[in-house]
Amino acid sequence: MDDEGRLYAIEINGQPVFESYYLTGFKGLGMDYEAVVAGVIYASIRRWRSEGMDLPVPSSLKEILPPEILRRLSRG
Repeated sequence: MDDEGRLYAIEINGQPVFESYYLTGFKGLGMDYEAVVAGVIYASIRRWRSEGMDLPVPSSLKEILPPEILRRLSRG
């Protein structure tokens, strides 16, 4: 993204293979698909908050995220 807010992309992945490739490294840690996705959501919210954005956890995610992640997010 440039200083004027224009977004440039060199690739658009129309058929992401998140589950088949990305999860390979996490399986060795005992993490399943839901745990990895929850971790990505958690990390994203934490990053945005660290940059000063007041980002609440959407109510629909409260039904998906594991209780431990929700507790961590509620602490700030």
